[in-house]
Amino acid sequence: DRVPFDELSLEERRMQFDVRLEDALSSLIFVAAKAGSQRCKNKLAEYDKFLARRKMDPEEQSFYLQRRQQLEKRTHLCNVCWWDIDSTTDTTIFPAGKDPMDVNVNNSFTNINDIKSYVRTHLRSFKEPGGCALLLETIIRCHGVEYTDQTFGGEGELLSCNCKESLKHVSSSNACTNPLTDDCMTPKLLSLLLTGEARTSHQNWSGDTFGIGVLRMNNNEPPNNQLLRPIKQIWLCQGDTGYSLLFLKKKKLIGREDSLDQPGKAFHWNCWSAELSSMKISSKVFGAGPVSSTVSDDSEEEGRTVMDSICSKIRSEHRRNLASPWADIALSSADASRVQHNPVTDDELAAVKFHPDDEKYYPEQHRRWRFHFGSVGNDSVVPAGAWIPFYRLGERQRLVVEMKLAPRIVALVRSRWPMAEVTDFSPRGQYPIV
Repeated sequence: DRVPFDELSLEERRMQFDVRLEDALSSLIFVAAKAGSQRCKNKLAEYDKFLARRKMDPEEQSFYLQRRQQLEKRTHLCNVCWWDIDSTTDTTIFPAGKDPMDVNVNNSFTNINDIKSYVRTHLRSFKEPGGCALLLETIIRCHGVEYTDQTFGGEGELLSCNCKESLKHVSSSNACTNPLTDDCMTPKLLSLLLTGEARTSHQNWSGDTFGIGVLRMNNNEPPNNQLLRPIKQIWLCQGDTGYSLLFLKKKKLIGREDSLDQPGKAFHWNCWSAELSSMKISSKVFGAGPVSSTVSDDSEEEGRTVMDSICSKIRSEHRRNLASPWADIALSSADASRVQHNPVTDDELAAVKFHPDDEKYYPEQHRRWRFHFGSVGNDSVVPAGAWIPFYRLGERQRLVVEMKLAPRIVALVRSRWPMAEVTDFSPRGQYPIV
């Protein structure tokens, strides 16, 4: 295993940056190329059925066999892109400073096994302004025009980065005062990048190709359980200001079905501010207990057959698919029947109101405040008797208040560990921008 990038010295980072970027870009393009290749293979199978049913004379048969050979050849190729080349100097014409309508993209087919060589050759193009556009254009073309038109036709923008605009509204406490409601990218594009198949929501797919998960600030549309419980301890985080990264500092994490239940030390990386923050995440729900393995070792235990290992892995994967963090709370609750164990929605958070006098005279002491939940009528005035002091709130109401008042990074963490305590922030007294 390679040393994590943040643990390298400055000189080691300079030396390995291009190599690791090359691996990352090649992996994304390879996922798209393999998906496009599989669609070609499916077409080839249908074509073979067509040839088997059709009676042809020798000339017609020669024509169709030639078309079949072209289709079979296409299963080993992918469509890659690069910028225009200056015919006089034989150098790449980068798009920086140009009108996007004046930028031309060239494309050709290359063998799927040569993707890394292609990325290495055009690495500077990916690093220059316009590199993300070149990457996405290559990925879309790898999937094929027919598939992308059928999947994305008429949807407008698939990618609309609002991160810079959101960062203008970040306050001194690293909270976004005017979060944008739209994601930078649609679920279709995100799932296409991570899995090779476009999905309309964050349900019914996983990031197991790369072993990563997804966390979202918008709890009205939470990711499914496989995205919340990835194979590795890495999550893409969609917050108020855009996308960031959360990962745990754990060794030998892969293959332990409850290894994420007590997260421990975590790190957050914001690519816009280039800030790495650390924190400690403690889950109130789970205590220390035995940990069982979900992936068998290379050497099977004595008396255990290969079929036993396969069945064990299938059962573990089934548990992982069904295990919701909120269901875990319900199972651990002393009286689960009286508590609603569902994710806290954005509507619930918006319905919480704080008494203005309490907020004024007891700043940052919400346990001394009074609260109101729900609508207040046309005059927007809450009756005096409708305010509820914190100590009288029910369990669900307290959870909603805690989620409402917590720093945004805490709200993001609790979308995965609902009852977690997040402490020991570093840099001290500063919350990460999410």
